[in-house]
Amino acid sequence: MVLSEAQLTAAPMTLGARPEPVSPFVLWSAEDLLPVEDIALAEEDRGLFVHLLQDPDALVKRMLDPTRIQSTLLGSLLVMVSSMSVFALAAGSGIGLDAPGLFRATALLPLNTLLAVAAALGPAYATSILVAARMPMARLVTAMTSALAAGSVILAALSPLPYVLLELDPVWAGPLSLVGSFAAAAMLSGIRVRRTLMAMAVAVRRASLDDPAVELPDEVAHRVGILARMTMVVLAFTVSLSFWAFDALV
Repeated sequence: MVLSEAQLTAAPMTLGARPEPVSPFVLWSAEDLLPVEDIALAEEDRGLFVHLLQDPDALVKRMLDPTRIQSTLLGSLLVMVSSMSVFALAAGSGIGLDAPGLFRATALLPLNTLLAVAAALGPAYATSILVAARMPMARLVTAMTSALAAGSVILAALSPLPYVLLELDPVWAGPLSLVGSFAAAAMLSGIRVRRTLMAMAVAVRRASLDDPAVELPDEVAHRVGILARMTMVVLAFTVSLSFWAFDALV
């Protein structure tokens, strides 16, 4: 349908949504003169690995979805085990381990982390009950595992540093680089645990009240903060204890 000259003249006055006036030298159809509608693009799922590193809120949505929490847990475990194995291989090579020693290190380091998560579950869950912030066990396990997976990725990214420094200075710089790498990964894991638990509490409250803008009351945020801090402390203790007990990089 082509509009008449009178319609073309009146159209720019009635369509305030168009950002600029139409050209007087072009015939415009009725469809062309309709207001431009905003197209709501669907949220792109960039994958679990990207969510682990960049988007804790998207990771929380995965955990709150009963159909995706299992795949999120298994994916986090896979990322954690593979990243720890890469770091153990690099650090073990820098130390000078032989083939059996490298195999032992790449097997024990991920196992240490898994045992640490298992050992931390009981105290963390007990803390959630004591502060009246009880979480379903599946969500608590997934939150802790995903946080350690994010830290493990950083640990794998830092693996060239201890490899080189252990080759150059196995007495001072090499061991210090190992400690620094583990400290950086632990710090990121702790930050991620706290952010994940806080984001999950906010998401659950908004879903319960059907209000996308509501925030946690101060008293609730305080209890969730206690749970997050205690989870960080327990994880740090169990991970340190498991690494000391098994001594993988020897």
